Amino acid sequence: ATGPAILVPNHSGGLPIDGMMLAMDVLSKTDPPRLMRAVVDRFVANLPFVNTLFSRVGQIIGIRRNFEILLRNQELVAVFPEGSNGIVKPWKERYQLRSFGVGFIELHLAHRAPIIPVSIVGAEEQFPILAETRALEKATGAPIPIMLNTFLALLMGPLGALPFPTRYHIRYGEPIEYFNEFGEDTIRNPEMIETLAGEVRTRVQAMVNDERRKRESIFK
Repeated sequence: ATGPAILVPNHSGGLPIDGMMLAMDVLSKTDPPRLMRAVVDRFVANLPFVNTLFSRVGQIIGIRRNFEILLRNQELVAVFPEGSNGIVKPWKERYQLRSFGVGFIELHLAHRAPIIPVSIVGAEEQFPILAETRALEKATGAPIPIMLNTFLALLMGPLGALPFPTRYHIRYGEPIEYFNEFGEDTIRNPEMIETLAGEVRTRVQAMVNDERRKRESIFK
């Protein structure tokens, strides 16, 4: 409800609709409503129109200084530690979390901001991804997966490009406060930082698995 915190969700879906859905969910469930500020990949700064849109709705480019300013200002910050690798997972790897970056752990310890693990189920099915395209990513600097909707758009026009109407299931775990056990000097221990990031990943993966087991279908 108050104070700084770091939301740590899984990432998926081809386009960052999961981030927008999370922001709306946070707005609807906090009283007074809180704006979630997402840390986005640096390549977004080079995308025409998209960079302006993200900036105007309060999201920030993921450099350490920006992240630190938000936490000092008592903001609620979301970081997707899988990065762009998370949103290009092919269909056969859906809901299998990729490795986590560790920067959020360092800032968690330095600013004593609780980590709130978040699972998001529903995004993988909105834009089924057929394959990753590393060549295009190297050429453009942005992840460009081959999605089923790409072919539907060729057949049906703009209607085929719309995401499938899946139902999102967003779940928040108990806050994690490693700073009660590990001091700020832990930041200088890369192995421990990676271990803590791995523990958060394991917790988020378990929440994702549990939500998938409980849902009746992708539309309910």
